[in-house]
Amino acid sequence: MSNDPSLALAPRIIDQTVEQLTAAIPTERRNLFILGLGYTGQYIAASLAAAGWRIGGTSRNAETRERLSAAGLETIAFGDAIPDSYDQLLSTIGPDREDGHDPALTTYGPAMLDRRFRWTGYFSATSVYGDSGDDWIEQTTDPAPETERGQKRLVIEQAWQGLMQPAGLPLSLFRLAGIYGPERNIITQLQTGKAKVVDKPGHVFNRIHVEDITRAVLYRIANPAPLTIDNLADGQPMTQAAWVARAADMLNITAPAAIPFEQAKAKMSPMARSFWAERKLIRAPKFG
Repeated sequence: MSNDPSLALAPRIIDQTVEQLTAAIPTERRNLFILGLGYTGQYIAASLAAAGWRIGGTSRNAETRERLSAAGLETIAFGDAIPDSYDQLLSTIGPDREDGHDPALTTYGPAMLDRRFRWTGYFSATSVYGDSGDDWIEQTTDPAPETERGQKRLVIEQAWQGLMQPAGLPLSLFRLAGIYGPERNIITQLQTGKAKVVDKPGHVFNRIHVEDITRAVLYRIANPAPLTIDNLADGQPMTQAAWVARAADMLNITAPAAIPFEQAKAKMSPMARSFWAERKLIRAPKFG
């Protein structure tokens, strides 16, 4: 993972490496089952497996299951029973696109109570906050979602709390900003000619590298609590133009010319437009 040039785009939010964080966790607790082995789930799985963890997870895609199983990850179809050898669980699965329910809770909720996992984490999103204007969003800021996407996320967060807290089971909620990492970053986009600069005055984006997400998960596994809520962002909200310029400077090339937002909007999907609908200034979390 250290060969990833996108790591240089922003500082890490946790100084300890995966190996250092792992060393603080007893050997018998170095296991994690991940519901949803997509981009972020696979990065976490590979990082922890390389550090000696026993890792399993779900995927709906047969080819993905075959590939990950061949790499040594215990990969099952979503809906199959979670193997008994895991007592820590992380869900990366987002809301159902049609009715907004959480497939993980619907499918595995009863099993979570029966199994009484030692630690459980859920990946939510910073969309639960809505537009903050010029005010900084802290760990303690109350959610106020304005988009349908953010409203669904908040409802699901509350459902997770409603399931775990009455049972006395620890829960870590992670509110993720825009995710980037190996092969999915502005450096790669510039190198492949796919980078675009959209100019919307005053609008900023918040971002988080998958390495930071991985370290945050490990930190919370090492320090379980009844309920923790972490905003995972690098604390450097900036315009898209500034982000592209930073990467272009690293590559010693010229950034693409900016396209006015109103012109670019016509070709955006509804979800893409929703990312441009709100301005948020999210403070980086403090761990330890």
